[in-house]
Amino acid sequence: MGGDADADADGYVVLILKFLESEEMHFTQYGLGLKGTRALVDALKDLSGNRLATAGGKALAKLITVRSSPLCSINLSNTKMSDKDGALIIAAIENNSTLKSLDLSNNDLGDKSAIALGSVLPVNICLVDLSLSWNKLRPKGVCQVAEGLKPNLTLQILGLAWCGMQDQGAIAFGAVFKINNGAAAFRAVFKINNVGA
Repeated sequence: MGGDADADADGYVVLILKFLESEEMHFTQYGLGLKGTRALVDALKDLSGNRLATAGGKALAKLITVRSSPLCSINLSNTKMSDKDGALIIAAIENNSTLKSLDLSNNDLGDKSAIALGSVLPVNICLVDLSLSWNKLRPKGVCQVAEGLKPNLTLQILGLAWCGMQDQGAIAFGAVFKINNGAAAFRAVFKINNVGA
């Protein structure tokens, strides 16, 4: 495969990206070269502001589940993702070894997503940056996330602003910092969570 094949593949990717609102896309025998595949993966990195719906969430979860998925960063902020769909995406990262950054901020995540995170965070050894800000985790959900973080030493940045953490969630995170000795470079963003109110 030479330059012409890559140019053809790039043309196909441009065409595919124009029709992203269609129900299905098939890539069989398009001759996607390295360049075309990279362009497609780059397009999937930032899906913010798009309504994924359940079918989109399931498809993306399936891609993330692949242990050697080419995705290392995904922005799914403001996609109107439901709690159920969020739990699917989160469960998919359990054994993923490439995804380092996941932005799930400004969605409708709640207890189901938090429970999924509580079970995934102890075993995921790749995720470094996770944003859950502007979701409906509330104290119970934030405590689930905190519990999952106790054995996790890879997550370095966690956004939990505007999640309704309250005192109960803050206490749970205090325990995490105590256990992990404030794990090197761990930074949590807890802005506006009614702590001490």
